[in-house]
Amino acid sequence: MKNNNKNKKMTLTENEISSSREEEKHSVIGSCFKTLLEIAAVIIIIFIIILLVNKDKDSNQQKAPVENSTTTQEQVSSEKKENTTTPIEDKTTETKTTTKATTGSGLIEMVKVSDQTNSGVVEESKSTISINTAELAVSVYVSDAKKGSSVSAKLVYSDTGESSNAVTNTTSENGDIISNFSFTKPAGGWAAGNYKVMIVIDGGTPKEQSFQIK
Repeated sequence: MKNNNKNKKMTLTENEISSSREEEKHSVIGSCFKTLLEIAAVIIIIFIIILLVNKDKDSNQQKAPVENSTTTQEQVSSEKKENTTTPIEDKTTETKTTTKATTGSGLIEMVKVSDQTNSGVVEESKSTISINTAELAVSVYVSDAKKGSSVSAKLVYSDTGESSNAVTNTTSENGDIISNFSFTKPAGGWAAGNYKVMIVIDGGTPKEQSFQIK
C-alpha cells in the first residue's frame, strides 16, 4: 500500500512538471508572438511615414512646373499684346500721312521724279538718276483739285539741307490734274547724294518724294 501511494505521488509530480513546462512554453511563444506583433506594428508605422514624406516631396515637385507654366503663359500673353499694339500704331501713322496730304484744294496722290518724260509728264518714277542729267522732271498727280489752287515744288539736297527756290503752278480747272515741274542742272553740276522733292498745295503740309543722284 505504501509503495502504491509513493508511485501515485511521483506520477502526480511528473504530471505537474510536464504541465508547468507546457505552460512555460506557451508563455514564451505568446511573448515572442507579442514581440513580433509589436515589431511588425513599428515597421508598418515607419513605412507609412516614409510614404507620407515621399508624397509631400512629389507634390512639391509638381507645383514648381505649374508656377513656371503660369509665368510662361503670362509672358506669351504679354508678347501677344505688344505685337498686337504695334500694327495699330503703324496704321495710325499711315492715316495721319494720308490726312496731311489732303487739303480742301485736292489730294496729292503721287509724286514722280525722272530724267525722262512723255510730252512733259513723268510716267515712271526713278529712285536713282544719272549725275549727268541736264534736267530733272517732276510730275504731281492731284485728285479733286480746285481751280486756282497753288501747287508748289521745291528741290532739297538732303545731305546738307540746301534747297532750291519753290516753283509754283496754278491749277486751271477742277478735278484730277497733273502738275509738271522741272529743275535744271546747276552751273557746277549736280552734287552726288540724296535728294527729295517737296510738294505743297495752297500752303498745306508737304508731301515728299526721295531719290538719289549718282
